[in-house]
Amino acid sequence: MPGNWVKATSDAHHKLLSRLGVDHIVHPEYDLGVRVAESLAYHAMVDFIHLGDHQFVVELEVSERLCDDCQQLDQLPIDEDISVIALRKGATLDRKPSGSTQLSAGDHLVLIGELSALRKLGAHL
Repeated sequence: MPGNWVKATSDAHHKLLSRLGVDHIVHPEYDLGVRVAESLAYHAMVDFIHLGDHQFVVELEVSERLCDDCQQLDQLPIDEDISVIALRKGATLDRKPSGSTQLSAGDHLVLIGELSALRKLGAHL
C-alpha cells in the first residue's frame, strides 16, 4: 500500500498502523492540540510548521513592545540558529528583507530555526 494516509486515534493504533506498513500516519487531534498550546504560550505566533528534528518555520506578528526595543530588522535579538525568511507589511511580502528594514507593529515575520532559539526569541515578544 505505498502512498497511503491513515489517521491514528492513539499510540497503540499508531503502532499497529506502522506494523501494517502504512506510509503516512497522521494525528490531527494531537497536532491541533500542540498548535493551540503553542499559540497560547506565544501570543505573537500566527502559525508554525514543524519540519522535524527540532526545526520550525514560524510566522510572528510584530508587537508594539518589540518595536519599542527594535526599530529595524537587524536589531532583533536573534542568534545564528534563526534565519529571517520573509517580512510581510500589509499586503506586501518582502522575501529578502535587509537588516535596515523598519519594523512596525502588525508586521509579520517569517522565521526558520531551532525550537530552543525560537522560544528564546518568544520571550522578547
